[in-house]
Amino acid sequence: THPYELRDHLALIRCGKPFDSLDRDTRERFLASVDQRFRIVHRTFDDVAHRIGWLEEMVYSLAVRDGCKLIVVDPWNELEHLPEPGESMTNYINWALQRMRQIAEALEVHIAIVAHPKKMGETFKPPTGYDVADSAAFFNKPSLGVTVHQREDDDGEPYVELSVWKVRNRRLYGFYKGRTKVSFDITTQTYGPYQRAHEAAE
Repeated sequence: THPYELRDHLALIRCGKPFDSLDRDTRERFLASVDQRFRIVHRTFDDVAHRIGWLEEMVYSLAVRDGCKLIVVDPWNELEHLPEPGESMTNYINWALQRMRQIAEALEVHIAIVAHPKKMGETFKPPTGYDVADSAAFFNKPSLGVTVHQREDDDGEPYVELSVWKVRNRRLYGFYKGRTKVSFDITTQTYGPYQRAHEAAE
């Protein structure tokens, strides 16, 4: 995702308007706020190997240099995953996720990993960590597991189901395992209470 696209999404979320439509003063305040609160790191097109070692360096820089407390790796499958000779992908993924937990604990940050599920065919079941390719470690290693799942109601109207399938520390996070329906507003790039289209129009 290009940084400008993320900037435009943040403008919609924080200001309720597209970036290009913001007046000069609002735009300057918005950019100053975003620069203070966000850092965007993305892959380059040179000869750098974007492996776990590269990710470790990025996380360390973001945590120590920039003071970031929440680091989102999106998506996990864009990294170059190369197990050692003779090492299975399952064992490698288990090690890599364990390494991410160790780094998060050492630097006192939260690392959120966005991983897409393997192809599941026709199913109404929201995927969990067990449905991510290569390893059950995607279910076993996280402290918190959440799925954002696009669905349709009986009338064919779209909604989003948020499914919390793993909570290691309920007191820390303040919620429990379960599911809830929400609506996604593409104009503001935000989620809100679920409403059917005809109910919202009334």
